[in-house]
Amino acid sequence: LWFNSLMHSSKPFPLLNSTAFLIIAGSAVGGILQIDRILQRWLVFFLLVLFGFLQSRLLVESVSLRERHIANLLIAAQTSVIVYLLRSTGLGFSFLVLFFLLTVNAALNNPLSWTLVWVAVFTTLTGYHLFETNGWSGLLREGSVYLGGYLFFGFVTNALNVARRTQLQNERLLVELQAMNLQLEEYSRQVEILAAVEERNRLAREVHDTLGHYLT
Repeated sequence: LWFNSLMHSSKPFPLLNSTAFLIIAGSAVGGILQIDRILQRWLVFFLLVLFGFLQSRLLVESVSLRERHIANLLIAAQTSVIVYLLRSTGLGFSFLVLFFLLTVNAALNNPLSWTLVWVAVFTTLTGYHLFETNGWSGLLREGSVYLGGYLFFGFVTNALNVARRTQLQNERLLVELQAMNLQLEEYSRQVEILAAVEERNRLAREVHDTLGHYLT
């Protein structure tokens, strides 16, 4: 649904935002229910609200270089939130799943090269957490799954976003071409009118110069 809205909708971001917030809500429920201490639950809840606020500021198309820098700073802030959640709670999947969301964010706001840089960052952080909690066996068993997921989301989102932007650009060019055709038709009508006026003026001059001269 996410990828389909990205490809076929001219304004897909409200739906993408809704999906992103559902992911955050699911992560919050799955994480908070596994925490016993009340204060830590409230801390996790506050951090996920902060994560959602950053997400609400992020899902826009970065066109200029400045907008891209701002988007990457927001992604870095979200990454810091996830790292703190992982370190403070020790929970894995409930918060690691947010890196999939950040991979989509990175692909929406960056070219493929920078998307792969972010994928490398997310993979490194995920691998460190898996190694710290489950050792080499957990890293080898689950690390490849997360890496494949990050690469999948990154490549597919980037490809669909590029195709969508190309489609929108083609639509804008088509509108401009139609406007130019209408303008050319208007110019053509004006040329015909001017040609008729010129012909009437030529006939008037001939009548004045020849017939008027003979009559005189």
